[in-house]
Amino acid sequence: MRRGPSLLLLVWLIGAAGLPCAAGIASPAAPANPAPWRGRRLVEALEILREMGLRLTWSSATVTADRVVTVEPEASEPRAILDAILAPLGLEAKDGPGGALLVVRGDPRTGRDATLRGRVTSAATGQPVAGARLRVESAGRSGLSRPDGSFRIPGVPAGAQDLDVSAAGFVARRVEGIPVAAGRSREIVVPLQPQPGYVEEVVVTPSRRSLQREEPAPRRTLDQQDVDLVPQIGSDPARAVESLPGVAAPDNSAAFNLRGSEAKDVSLVLDGLELYEPFHLAALQAPWSVVDSALVDRIDLLGGGFTADLGDRRGGFVEMSTALPEGPERLHGAAGSIESGFSYGAPTSAGDLLVAARAFYPEALGTTMEIGEPGLEPRFADLYVKSSVVASPRAAVSFHALVASDRLDFHEQHGNEAVNLTQHSAHLWARLLQAPSPRLAIETVVSAGRLQHTRQGDAEPEDEVIVVDDERRVNFFGLRSDGTWEARENHLFRFGIQARPLQATYRYTAGPADDPAAQVPLRLDPDGSSYGAYAAWRAGLGARVTLETGVRWDRQSYTGDDEVSPRLNAVWHPGDRTSLRLGLGRFTQSQRIQELDVADGETLFRPAERSRQADLTIDHRTAGGVRIRFDGYYAALTRPQPRYENLFNPIELFPEVSPDRVRIDPDGARLRGAELFLGSDPARRFSGWGSYAWSAADDVVDGTAEPRAWDQPHALRLAAAWRPEARWTFSTLLTLRSGWPTTPLTGEAVLQPDGTTEIVETPGARNSDRLPSYARLDLRGAWATPVSRGRLGVEVNVTNVTDRRNVCCVDEFAFDPRPDGSLETRPIFDHWLGFTPSFQVVWSF
Repeated sequence: MRRGPSLLLLVWLIGAAGLPCAAGIASPAAPANPAPWRGRRLVEALEILREMGLRLTWSSATVTADRVVTVEPEASEPRAILDAILAPLGLEAKDGPGGALLVVRGDPRTGRDATLRGRVTSAATGQPVAGARLRVESAGRSGLSRPDGSFRIPGVPAGAQDLDVSAAGFVARRVEGIPVAAGRSREIVVPLQPQPGYVEEVVVTPSRRSLQREEPAPRRTLDQQDVDLVPQIGSDPARAVESLPGVAAPDNSAAFNLRGSEAKDVSLVLDGLELYEPFHLAALQAPWSVVDSALVDRIDLLGGGFTADLGDRRGGFVEMSTALPEGPERLHGAAGSIESGFSYGAPTSAGDLLVAARAFYPEALGTTMEIGEPGLEPRFADLYVKSSVVASPRAAVSFHALVASDRLDFHEQHGNEAVNLTQHSAHLWARLLQAPSPRLAIETVVSAGRLQHTRQGDAEPEDEVIVVDDERRVNFFGLRSDGTWEARENHLFRFGIQARPLQATYRYTAGPADDPAAQVPLRLDPDGSSYGAYAAWRAGLGARVTLETGVRWDRQSYTGDDEVSPRLNAVWHPGDRTSLRLGLGRFTQSQRIQELDVADGETLFRPAERSRQADLTIDHRTAGGVRIRFDGYYAALTRPQPRYENLFNPIELFPEVSPDRVRIDPDGARLRGAELFLGSDPARRFSGWGSYAWSAADDVVDGTAEPRAWDQPHALRLAAAWRPEARWTFSTLLTLRSGWPTTPLTGEAVLQPDGTTEIVETPGARNSDRLPSYARLDLRGAWATPVSRGRLGVEVNVTNVTDRRNVCCVDEFAFDPRPDGSLETRPIFDHWLGFTPSFQVVWSF
């Protein structure tokens, strides 16, 4: 008996029904903070901290009667207050027996100077502020915030120091009385207020959502985001993005469709560089991305209303940034049921270093995922290295390397199908940030890389064995430079250029295994360059309205495209907690040099797609911290590139030789939808959010609208998180949506001249039918505790807790005779993931 969405909805509601009431339970009140502290005798301050719960011990020779507190701590926790008032006096607190804290002199062997470290963020959005200029005037020391907002100023003398911070588009700020201890590293966060009328890009751009994963290391407190914890298989930021409204995604893939667009229409950007191949096993379902979510500090999803700096993609952008370590060296290791990995981060004398590696063994999933079935032997891994150096007080540079390697071997146990698949990718880039003046910031990215795919084997779509030999390579280089100039208050100019020389090699052969003469090889060696340039002006029109106009130019020499794209974005704040954003524009998307579909016989590049899009976002936060958001969008596509699909079963090792393969060559396409999101404050012990999306994604073929294969008119997501105490976290996600389109088929028994009967199959109108509705409940639990060295934790994820058999596609058709001699067609379905548990043990120290 099928377990429908109603049962899953009831399960979720039972678990989450008590959230609003429980969220209002008052926690024990903390002792009052008896500010001001500055000017008090140190002995008196320590006695007050004793009353606040600290077990303090000191000697009168160390804490003399004449010592006075010289700073006013910003912290409210007793231990943080203690560290803040002791540091400028050359003292520190060390752990003693029985949980006591001993007030002792600082270690003189570490020297008198210290390093001031931290991050500059936007007070309005929490986003990192790059290119901010920082100066400790009394020490004559300066620094520059890097692309992730972090900064590092060495050689700062001990004592109470003042820090001046300025950045284009933000109100300059002085942070006074920062306690700096001799020979130690002091970390702070400096939020900057946007200038009145100036609105950052995250506010100007509609349809932008933020998603953030909590890092395993407990030392960092990240800003709260729309989604706190997302149950998922493996540590993958792309799969976390799939929980947001407007996203349609298959269970077995990290690639997703955003607002009706194809998966290839969405650009994944890591630390300022677009990844040309962001998924493992891209030729076979793309089960995971090449980015470890444990490293990601912030993820921004942009679904529409793109400003002029975002070009050559019209489907969306996923911008991911990693953060460098802000404290002492730290090693993080994880071993799990489907993957293992480690990361190492440490400050160095020249800058900071981050190294991370993962290895997957997904056959442990068993038959719940196609790449876990018997006979398949997948192996893939990735490595990421990041190093940052502050070259001068006005320049910072970071170096990045991302390498991924995949291999899959398959030999059918009771058949002739076999495949040997390998995929290798390497992205190398350097990111230079300069701030020649307080009003000008320039970011330059230089990159190079290579992609290499091979796919060889035998396919048996019917009774004939077909040999396939597919090999392709891509070499790419890139230069991109973006500038931001604050010409005067409330007027910001942005501009940039980019160039990417490209070269590709295609080698493809397919044909009957028993007829080598019919195996015709295809050889192509395209090369060329891609260019882009843009300019935009942003201005505050009063205190509540901001407008940005921009224009972009893109050219691809290997296709002959030459496109101009005007953009308009506006935001209006009718109240302090409400904003309305509008984005209008013309967008283009070229065919990338690695996207030529030679397996389906394509040998020529197609002209760039064009679309006209309108996006509207209304965002409101209630006084109680509840966020209510509405998004509406419409996109009309012209000159869409043809694509190839399998009508019934898209999950194939060699989809191009399947008999249900069809070419779709629409005249245009229409994408439209509305999304509603409600979420409580994720900082609470109990929190939750829910979203509903209505959408329609249609190709227009000969004047007729045909739903795209991933069209889902209705999608509902409900999530809840519970933190009973600091060591435990539980979360759940319920997903309900319409079944995806499918093509019906009829069969007719036809008598042959030799007296036999043959069934003639006739497909109906493409995607004119639908698969059954989809429903899935996922759970996640995490536990972590301090140990003698570091912190130990366990994470458990369970996908499809109820083991519901969600239909993915049609494997084959059965034909049952009726009494009148006709045939009844009965589809035999394949299914998405069943009950799928996974876990990992995490140790950070």
